[in-house]
Amino acid sequence: MFTHEDWEEIDLLTGFSGLIKGHEQLLRSLFWEDEDYSGNVLNVLSGIASQNEATLNVCPRSHAQRGNESIIMCV
Repeated sequence: MFTHEDWEEIDLLTGFSGLIKGHEQLLRSLFWEDEDYSGNVLNVLSGIASQNEATLNVCPRSHAQRGNESIIMCV
């Protein structure tokens, strides 16, 4: 499972701290394992992509296994 620390790493590597830290529902829904977590992930990723699409690279799961995560970010 993707963790809070993984989001902090993405925050540091991409420089999009305002989007990640400013999206309180993302980390809250991750912590509580809420049903809306996947929607919050897509919201944050689309915000990052809208500012700099080159920041996002989707890697095959075989290159970066993260449990049940279907979206893998490589920076």
